[in-house]
Amino acid sequence: MHLKYHTEGFVLDSTPYAEANKVFFILTPTFGLIRASAQSVRKAPGKLKSGLEDYSWSNFTLIKSKIGWKITDAVPLQNLYFSAENAANFIIIVRLSSLLKKLLPEEEPNTHLYEQFIADCLFLSQNDLSNETMKNLECLAVLRFLHSLGYLQKTAWEPFINEKASIETLSKFTPLRDGAVKSINQSLKESQLI
Repeated sequence: MHLKYHTEGFVLDSTPYAEANKVFFILTPTFGLIRASAQSVRKAPGKLKSGLEDYSWSNFTLIKSKIGWKITDAVPLQNLYFSAENAANFIIIVRLSSLLKKLLPEEEPNTHLYEQFIADCLFLSQNDLSNETMKNLECLAVLRFLHSLGYLQKTAWEPFINEKASIETLSKFTPLRDGAVKSINQSLKESQLI
């Protein structure tokens, strides 16, 4: 008998396998990034389907077997594909999700990074932002990722890293963005993860 684990999480990506199954990359506060499979979710009447759409924020019930994580239940909290204010905001959520999938080691919990990521995604989905503000938020979110993972040393934008996203904070970040992008690119190059 396997123990059941309950956690919220965010579906960063998924990959089909076999006839009707899928493997999901889920960011959780409890277990970090996990790779979990679900049976028959590509069939039309799949009961887990709504909670397992890419870019869904859901509550999961999981079991861990010898061959990995298995999803037994997924109850959606919000699907950011449907709730994003506009397509440009959603594209940033997709890019941030893709970057996290590349940067994070599996099964290393980082509650702070998870909470920041969810807060930034919700901010993006609930606000109609200018192009400049979206660029600032994306840059700041990546800085937060790198800082949280230890790839970024103290910098001039340190005060922004722990602040919640707001229109005011993001407008103050504009003059620092070019320097931040250079630092991000250097950190990503040195990490050799991308």
